[in-house]
Amino acid sequence: MPVSGVTLIKKTAQKNYMRENKVDQLFKEYITGLQKFYPALRFSSRFSLYSGDEPSGGEFTLGSDNNILTGTEHLLDDKNFQIIHFTSFQAGLSIIEKGELWLSQVEKCNDANELIFAHSSLAEENLKRLKEERKKFFITSFSNYKNLNEEDEFMMWRFYGNDGHGMALVFEVESPNEIANSYVMGKVVYGQNTNALENFKSFLNFDTSFRKLHPGVIHNDSFNEILKISLLLKTLIWKNENEIRLIGYHNFDKYDLKTKEYDYKNSILSNIYHTIGADSKHRAFLKLPLSSTNKFLELENKMKLISTEHSINTFLPVLKLKKILLGYRVAENYFFEMDQVFRNLLIHYIDSPSIENSRIHKYF
Repeated sequence: MPVSGVTLIKKTAQKNYMRENKVDQLFKEYITGLQKFYPALRFSSRFSLYSGDEPSGGEFTLGSDNNILTGTEHLLDDKNFQIIHFTSFQAGLSIIEKGELWLSQVEKCNDANELIFAHSSLAEENLKRLKEERKKFFITSFSNYKNLNEEDEFMMWRFYGNDGHGMALVFEVESPNEIANSYVMGKVVYGQNTNALENFKSFLNFDTSFRKLHPGVIHNDSFNEILKISLLLKTLIWKNENEIRLIGYHNFDKYDLKTKEYDYKNSILSNIYHTIGADSKHRAFLKLPLSSTNKFLELENKMKLISTEHSINTFLPVLKLKKILLGYRVAENYFFEMDQVFRNLLIHYIDSPSIENSRIHKYF
């Protein structure tokens, strides 16, 4: 007896439904597996992909705000706390004048193994792609101001504060563990034998094994968001820095440099700047506005026009400049003149920071 068109449609629909359920089950298994390593990992916006008439797999959106660090060694301790950034005098003046921090591309950092250290077990083709992705990751570094002793401060001045001739900027961070969207802030963990590194490698091994066992189900080509965590893992040689990192991700096309995946957080809030470095190669910076500046207020007003549900704090870390510290080798007889310059640069700040000598200035 020939099968009617209606019966055929019903059988096809039932088959697709069963296949869809199977894909759903595999997705749940995959997500549950990943959350064993990072329980706060969030997933949303899953949609199916089809091979012919049947669903064969799918993609999903991975949300990794700072809560992803919950339960790890990277999580910061306090709700509101202060961090310090050592830099040259010229760079410090630029930050103050522009009212923004510039995050540098990972591939331009002083550690050649950035992002690779935690991924040493990856296959060669994945390492190659990982190196390419480094262009889209941006970082800037701090220390915990409260926990910084004089010996460590002296070392930081020597390495990053132009041997005491530079300056240091102290920022107050509003709710660092609630930073959302394209940024993560956390403690760097150093060395091979750490729970943080083992947990991350276990996560990578699970991901690789699942994809091999169920080929074609997970179509996400990489976890750019989760890769931020690997930037909080470094070799033991850097341990004395006790670094706190702010990490941003900005997806741009490597050919025309245009921002991908258009949305308001990338187009309005995260302003990327492309230029040519001294080596004649492309460089990019991610510009982060400081709070308590007129520029930040302008962005807040733009956000109110775009979204009534989310504030600017949902998308950007809130860093308020509290202190400007002068290097221990900065001559005191120039202090009055410098104070006048600083006051002129700070006119667009709603709350002006204090200007002080470094606490180790007394030794010089």
